[in-house]
Amino acid sequence: MALGRTVVLGAAMMATFSACGSQEPPSDRLANVAWLPFLAHCPIGEAHGFGMKIDSVVKGELTGDQVPDTLVIDSCDSPTGSNPQTVEVFDGASDPAAPARLGILMAQDPDYPRKMQVTVRPDRTVVVKALGLQPESPRCCPDLEIVAEFAWRDGTFVTLTRQTRPV
Repeated sequence: MALGRTVVLGAAMMATFSACGSQEPPSDRLANVAWLPFLAHCPIGEAHGFGMKIDSVVKGELTGDQVPDTLVIDSCDSPTGSNPQTVEVFDGASDPAAPARLGILMAQDPDYPRKMQVTVRPDRTVVVKALGLQPESPRCCPDLEIVAEFAWRDGTFVTLTRQTRPV
């Protein structure tokens, strides 16, 4: 008899959970995008046959629509050294055949950022930690830590904080 009650109780609990509307996370429309054709151009290397290279891809909800957006950490490929990295952000709600770029973070950064670690906090803040170069430093040897935070506000990314310190 106890077994019958357990089954009934289990069925009632399942019906309750289903009725509560437990939702699956939104699907990642951009999960299978081959990103290279959609990235910014690489003026440094294109004349020599080098283009952009993807260093990593991060997912996170940035725009408030509950759809995961895509952050592509990339840099110009080079046969001789490393180039500064940027973070290209694409709207997760856009068409996978033509992903809409929301912005490029860390572009034209004066401290030559590389070895980026990018995270998206639950409050939709993008945190970029990177190594960089002080003005007098050789390009081989990063000697600066960069930490910058960005947020999507009114259709554009704004810098919330940016700090550097020698390492």
